[in-house]
Amino acid sequence: MSSSIQEHTQKISALAQELGYHTIIEQYEDATRVSCRFASIVVVIDILYEHNISNVWCFVRTTSWEFEGERTDLQEVISTILAIFFRAFPEISCGLWGVPHPAADIKSEIYARDIVFAQPDHVVNAFDDLYFEQIKKLLHTVNTFWYNFWDWMDWPFCDCEEHKLRPRPPFLYSVQDAKEWARTVATVIGESPNADGVQFNARHNPTWKHYRSVNSSVSVLLAPEIATNLSLLIRLSKPWETLDGSSGKLYISASSKNIISFGALQRAQKLLSDLEGAKNQEDAIIVVPLETHFVVVGDSYLIFTEDDCGKKGQTKR
Repeated sequence: MSSSIQEHTQKISALAQELGYHTIIEQYEDATRVSCRFASIVVVIDILYEHNISNVWCFVRTTSWEFEGERTDLQEVISTILAIFFRAFPEISCGLWGVPHPAADIKSEIYARDIVFAQPDHVVNAFDDLYFEQIKKLLHTVNTFWYNFWDWMDWPFCDCEEHKLRPRPPFLYSVQDAKEWARTVATVIGESPNADGVQFNARHNPTWKHYRSVNSSVSVLLAPEIATNLSLLIRLSKPWETLDGSSGKLYISASSKNIISFGALQRAQKLLSDLEGAKNQEDAIIVVPLETHFVVVGDSYLIFTEDDCGKKGQTKR
């Protein structure tokens, strides 16, 4: 590793540590990796020697030390809401890629979730002041997400005296408690809740119900606190302009452009309306475009739909 790369990695590590991250610097034959961990989220900066370029990405993985039960719901919810924060604030369109379990072949399980910065990409070859400001902004967005997310759950992650003295309620995970609800969701989608590729659960702390269908490329989250706060956040930040194209709705920010087909959007909105038992006005529903997914937010529900909404979607449509 050259002295300049060593200087870059040390500077990145110091920036991260100032924001409360635990950092690890690993040297390989052709690259140096700086891993910056903040709770269940790891921001990764790879510096490749041959072309002296940096590639930045991150991943989410919770552990059994932190939460009860199978944790697909946590990996999906945390990574998706974090991607929404990236889309809203630094205006980065993220691709979400599930990591399968290394020892089990379960279609619907998410062992971990990679978050790839697609628009604008974060592959750079200029280690200037702007580069380090971008790294700092990414790290700060993770911090902002983490504290807001758990505050919405009325379960703040901090070390202040007030919260140290607060009794921690139990973590509960149950499939049985979600069975009747999952039947309703499956009926609305038009599938069996017992099909291979479908899984669901109820959780307490954080408190929600989660349904995931690989077969329908849809996940459903019943979490009123998240829905309410996320809707407010997007309305206040106004991170994009929308236009109707010939085959879909365009979401345009200074650094990212997304498109959601009218058909996919209508299906997700109908699913939301059927589950919430009311015909939501179109302007009352929040739609968030990502690179590989889009999210529809109602009063109590969030619908995650897997779809090409970024560069690939723009080419197709």
